[in-house]
Amino acid sequence: MEVVSLFSGSGGTDLGFEMAGCDVIFANDINARACETYSNNFGLTPLNCDIRNVKNFPNAEILIGCYPCQGFSLFGKRDLNDPRNFLFLEFARALKQINPKFFVTENVKGILYKYGKQILRRMLIKFSKLGYNTYCEVINAK
Repeated sequence: MEVVSLFSGSGGTDLGFEMAGCDVIFANDINARACETYSNNFGLTPLNCDIRNVKNFPNAEILIGCYPCQGFSLFGKRDLNDPRNFLFLEFARALKQINPKFFVTENVKGILYKYGKQILRRMLIKFSKLGYNTYCEVINAK
């Protein structure tokens, strides 16, 4: 299955999908060093730019994304108004455009508390309005 990866970082989530037999056909991250590491590890050069500047996404069966967590991370400022909190809307834009069979997002446990919980609620409502049934679970990935 083909995968579009957003907020790809150096590719940890993408590696899991590739190990499961999927083919990542598009990756994106704003951090140039993360993109360089991704390219060295996968041979695919991610689009290094702000996701808000990506107008079109390729079609794929799966969309994955690990959008920023600094606004609600237990080690962050936990600021509801941190603009990075709302980058999930860019993921939703891609979700609407691509209309994959399913999607997977990942974030930190802090999304379940205080300001993060408000953001999570907004995410789930947005994804539901796009026609997706969502499921949220804390996973210990140690």
